[in-house]
Amino acid sequence: MMLRCGTLLLSFWLSGMFLSPAHAQYYILGRGLDDNEQPYAHAFAELRGPDYYSHQTCTELGVFRFENLKAGSYELVLITSYGMRRKKIELRTSIDITLHIARNIQMDEISVVANRAGSKEPVTHSNIGLEEIRRRDFAMDMPYILEHTPSVVTTSDAGHGIGYSGLRIRGTDPTRINVTLNGIPVNDAESHNVFWVDLPDMASSTSSIQIQRGLGWSQPGTGDLGGGVHLNTLGFNYEPYAQVKIGAGSFNTQRYSAGGGTGLLRGRYTFDGRASFIRSDGYIDRAASTLWSAYGSAGYHHDQTHIKLLYTIGDELTYQAWNGVPAQYINDPALRTFNTAGTERAGMPHDNEVDDYRQSHMQLHFDQALTPFARWTSAVHYTRGKGFFEQYKAGQDLGAYGLEGSGDPSDLIHRLWLDNHFYGFTSTVHVGSPGSRYFILGGGWNTYDGDHFGEVTWTAESGTLSGILPYYRNDALKRDWNIFARSNARITERLDITTDLQGRWIRYDFEGPDRNGVITDQGVKHRFFNPKFGIRYAFGENSSVYGLTGLVHKEPNREDQINSTPMSRPRPERLWDTELGYRLQKKEFRLDITGYAMHYKDQLVLTGQLNDVGAYTRVNVSKSHRMGLETSVSFTPLNKISVHLNATLSQNRIEAFEEYIDLWVSGGQEVVSHRNTHIAFSPAIVSGLEARYHMISDQKHEINISLAGRFVGKQFVDNTSREASALNPYGLADLGIHWRIFGRKVKEIEVGLLVRNLLDHAYESNGWIYRFRSEGYDPVPDDPYAGSEGQGLYHLKGYFPQAGRHLMAHLAFRF
Repeated sequence: MMLRCGTLLLSFWLSGMFLSPAHAQYYILGRGLDDNEQPYAHAFAELRGPDYYSHQTCTELGVFRFENLKAGSYELVLITSYGMRRKKIELRTSIDITLHIARNIQMDEISVVANRAGSKEPVTHSNIGLEEIRRRDFAMDMPYILEHTPSVVTTSDAGHGIGYSGLRIRGTDPTRINVTLNGIPVNDAESHNVFWVDLPDMASSTSSIQIQRGLGWSQPGTGDLGGGVHLNTLGFNYEPYAQVKIGAGSFNTQRYSAGGGTGLLRGRYTFDGRASFIRSDGYIDRAASTLWSAYGSAGYHHDQTHIKLLYTIGDELTYQAWNGVPAQYINDPALRTFNTAGTERAGMPHDNEVDDYRQSHMQLHFDQALTPFARWTSAVHYTRGKGFFEQYKAGQDLGAYGLEGSGDPSDLIHRLWLDNHFYGFTSTVHVGSPGSRYFILGGGWNTYDGDHFGEVTWTAESGTLSGILPYYRNDALKRDWNIFARSNARITERLDITTDLQGRWIRYDFEGPDRNGVITDQGVKHRFFNPKFGIRYAFGENSSVYGLTGLVHKEPNREDQINSTPMSRPRPERLWDTELGYRLQKKEFRLDITGYAMHYKDQLVLTGQLNDVGAYTRVNVSKSHRMGLETSVSFTPLNKISVHLNATLSQNRIEAFEEYIDLWVSGGQEVVSHRNTHIAFSPAIVSGLEARYHMISDQKHEINISLAGRFVGKQFVDNTSREASALNPYGLADLGIHWRIFGRKVKEIEVGLLVRNLLDHAYESNGWIYRFRSEGYDPVPDDPYAGSEGQGLYHLKGYFPQAGRHLMAHLAFRF
């Protein structure tokens, strides 16, 4: 937060006759105004004195009044969402006082403003505020809170948004979307993925979200080659509160959440906490999730100093549905939810084919005003993760697991463990204010220390386990340094230019094959320079055009490194993105139009090629691109009806690459050249429409009814553009009803009902394919995943079907 306080106006006058100070009673009448003399409605005012303390909420006109005061020394504090003012008062007579606080960076954004785009900056973005988060929160994972923003497509392994779920932005996969929590990286440092299941019910503690599409401002963590999602949990309430949520829905879904906070204590301290439990059986067979989480924070706020410590922990136990539904079952209503996980066990599937993982985040944020025009923000963080994936394997060679046995194949159960630590710090100096002239200099470092190991916990052969010892272990250490500078120069009253420069230095040490294929200690280094240049021209207060262009680099992930030698190791990816946009923002109408051209150099894709150690790894393709037009419109056609719609039309192509198809008979590979093919999971059309009817809105009740629709065009699960790789287009509709009742003892009771997939459409949002050639043997009768493409060409294909019509409901009490 950066405060630029205006002139403090004080006027004093005598109230009544000259009275003895020992017996006189006085009052303090005041107003809170910004630099444009506009009132701070519902700001928080408090007064402290000898044996005296009182607080109140300002009126709509920003007015507060403290009465029946004795003469003496007092401290008056006015707190708004943009900051606070303190004033020492020697009360000898009644006083009329006006306090000014500039409107710039809000208090709950003090530690994240360097990573976020302001409303007047040349970055394509969408913001989701607290009220919108609450309205969309029905216990599903975070991607489903974001699914109504432009160019976003969501998917869920379990089919209904609880468990393993993900999102894509403009077709960009989750490993290329930079996610931060209060400016701290969330993406796994090795896989670059974001496992939202490790952050259950985080929406209940989130005060705002920003989604950046395409090129955004410099971020810590892995490179964002298509977008970023930035969560903010630093907000707080000025007054004490408590909240209880109870939810239920289809597939035996249950949710219980309780939280509260102290409000601002003594004008300086805040304490907040929450505990949540979510469980669901899932739409897919056995895709059950049991999730619990806790969140706590403690804050200190005094004049221009703000310190906040927060801790959150999430624990998930999720039965796996990674395999997808076999292609031959997908159109059979009785088999559409079939889950092959655990079925290697004869008879009943293995009952513990689960992912069992716990992750905790600790952050300490510090913000200090250096001058009226400069602030210093810093944060230190530590993330701890540990857990395993358990799997039943049939007919295994015990020797491959370091076990002695009879020599015959044996069934066994093994666990693949992750045990990791992620820690670091960030520090930033802000001079000026975003949206005006400003300069930001920042940076930090992060270290990831991870241990990967496996253990066998059971075998069908008795006596083979003398103790549970790891049969493999692979440690890794990754260090990431970054520094960035961003400045905005006002050329004229209407024209400004922004420059953003970032340097990243990465060192990754791991165990992998050397030139001879022998597993040894390996290390790679990367140095990246990411420059970005933006320009904005304002036609007036309500409309502007902007442009942003620049480069972003991203390092290969863990699998790319450990499954290759120094001779076959892939190169980093590079994105050159140019964004051109127009914004029109009025009271009842908002329009955003953005054209983008995202050109990739050395994008990493799967082609089926086996490298020099016999692994299927991603390879660099020379040139590929995403080009499109995004439109977002919000308006109010009638008094009680609001409409929000968005649409993205795009072309997503790989110019040329070679596909490698396994030959099952000879053991070799067939090479097929492709040109100008669709990039996988990149539909040419993505659109959304939401109409909301504000049925009742008064001091006692608020009832809203919304109807939301989404359309996702045809997409492909690989980069070949073959029809066998296609996912059919789909359209969905959701119906939502929210009823809020306002009272005194219970400030708010909220009843929410969500009917998802109202028209009960059968669709698939994700899938995978493996293609091979088999002469003389048709695998289709033997394998439900198998399909034929003719002339001896076959594939194995799995789908991830999503749930048909289903219900979610919740009841919330806020005190």
